[in-house]
Amino acid sequence: MTRSSQSFPSGVARPLFYAAGATLLITILSLGQAVLVPFALAALIGCVLIAPVAWLERRGLHRMASVALVLCVVLGGVAGFAYELSRQLTDLATHMPQYSASITSKLATLRETRNGSLSRIQNTVKQAGHDLDKQEMAAGSPVIERPVTAHQDVQPVLVVPNPPGDLERVQATWKPLAKPIGTAGIVLILVIFMLAQREDLRNRIIRLAGRGRLTVTTRTLDEATRQISRFLFSQTLINAAFGVVIAVGLLVIGIPYALLWGVTAAILRFVPYLGTMIAMLLAAGLAFVGSEGWGPTIETLVLFWGAGITAYVLDPIVNGTRTGTSSFALLISAIFWTWLWGPVGLLLSTPIAVCLVAIGKHVPEMEFLTVLLSDQAPLHAADRFYQRLLAGDADEAAEIIDQQLGTATRAIVFDSVVVPTLLLADRDRLRETISSAEQKGVIHTTGEILRHRDTASRQNQQRGSDRVRRLLGVPVRSASDELAVEMMSQVLGATWTLAQLPPVTLASEVFDAIEETLPDMLCIAALAPSSLSELATPSDQSCPEDPQREERTIEEAPTAGPRELDHARYLCRQIHTRFPDVPICVLSLGAHFDPLSITRQLLSDGAQHVATNFTDAVAQIEQSRLGVAEAASNARSGITLGFGSAGIAAVARNECT
Repeated sequence: MTRSSQSFPSGVARPLFYAAGATLLITILSLGQAVLVPFALAALIGCVLIAPVAWLERRGLHRMASVALVLCVVLGGVAGFAYELSRQLTDLATHMPQYSASITSKLATLRETRNGSLSRIQNTVKQAGHDLDKQEMAAGSPVIERPVTAHQDVQPVLVVPNPPGDLERVQATWKPLAKPIGTAGIVLILVIFMLAQREDLRNRIIRLAGRGRLTVTTRTLDEATRQISRFLFSQTLINAAFGVVIAVGLLVIGIPYALLWGVTAAILRFVPYLGTMIAMLLAAGLAFVGSEGWGPTIETLVLFWGAGITAYVLDPIVNGTRTGTSSFALLISAIFWTWLWGPVGLLLSTPIAVCLVAIGKHVPEMEFLTVLLSDQAPLHAADRFYQRLLAGDADEAAEIIDQQLGTATRAIVFDSVVVPTLLLADRDRLRETISSAEQKGVIHTTGEILRHRDTASRQNQQRGSDRVRRLLGVPVRSASDELAVEMMSQVLGATWTLAQLPPVTLASEVFDAIEETLPDMLCIAALAPSSLSELATPSDQSCPEDPQREERTIEEAPTAGPRELDHARYLCRQIHTRFPDVPICVLSLGAHFDPLSITRQLLSDGAQHVATNFTDAVAQIEQSRLGVAEAASNARSGITLGFGSAGIAAVARNECT
């Protein structure tokens, strides 16, 4: 039993295990809010302030002096902003009597709107109901007489409470502020210690994770810190631009203290989703109170809506790509942490999501976090292509091929998307998870998509003076091999024409086809044996840094030998003996345990080119034009050794010669 299987339960117990763990974690986060929230805020502020503190230290200032200077500047800025904001509110309260006429006229306008069409319909319905009640009473409904009480002349007694004392007034004023002030004090102390002892704190976190995970912990911390810093930098730029637009717009509208309200809007935008709304309500309220008519109020709302929508469009595009998280994951994170920790959780939601993505990226056991939260494609292109083919959605499958062809060559797309798809279909057919008809449908639809794009490509290519060469394709065993021959023709380009034989062709039939077509090259195509298809699936390559996964894959896969390519070897021997001048290219697509051994055998049987993918096949064919001497020289110098089947074939060819 491997170590990974010992660490986690399997089967039906695994979902229950994860559900219990998630429930326990949420309970701890909820009950420990008083401790965890200040620590999270301090860590976020520390990530922001660590850069200026380090800059001052590099200029020769002592660490504690650097920390004190940075905190004084930050606290001074916060105090100055709070003072200006309070002065604005005080000035507004002082001039409030001057705005009474404007407020009265606006309220009168609102009251007039209440007498509109909806109000008249409502009054009509009420009047109709009242008339029905009168008709029922006139029809003889019994009248219930209320009993006359004997104490109708008793007057109610009004109880007046004693006015609160000075101490009670002070307590009522400061009690709501005690908790925020206490939390701010704790956060300030934590920030000081985090900045002053940041190396010691980092080393302790690494030590807690274990010396065996030193590399993973270091990469996780560096990734999280870098992504959070990038997020805060990009968010600051967006918020600053938003504040400038709001300040200029309010100045044009004529709202007093436009610069102050622009700065307020920029700061409040750090609170996701709700910050802009709060800033809009404050500015619109000021316009409502301090301006004549409804024009400035409506203009202020339109200004915030326009700038806010633009900023919200930029947020997921900029922050999603810079933080490595998807926009949908940021929204879910905001909802979850707001539900758990309130407004502070909303402020911390994005940094927490960034940290979780970094953990999932470097810790294999937490890889599901990357799948849920990161902006990376959850499925490999081959998986998406295969899934769409199984669903019968040929249009979306064609779009996937078009997207890949827009960024890579045809050979690379075939190697990374089409060949893994054929291997997946072969594997699922052997497991009986798909029917034979479904497998044939996958191969047929794939062929139709590729042929359509090859036709368009050949029409756009200019052949020039190159003569048209003939390629004779010999599929070894199945329709997948037949499609592989077609893909080889498409990779070679418009200067090649294809003549193709059916699968499992006899050597005598191949001889007749060679004599009839006189090909410039003969291509024998065979996908990797089905027992090896497990090694070719993209899912096994999702985390190449996991040694346990690689070891487990090798241990669980069955052994494979050269006997599975016996038919290809037999064809090579017979064709090379009968037609020694016809070049033979063997495409053994997929994964092999010992590609060098297989290549040696095929070359000794008469093949001139042996490749496990289309990219190397094209490279070998192009390299053959340079001559055998230059190819052997490159192989001896080690230029291509270990970089694909082109290098393997060169080494094997050198050994055979």
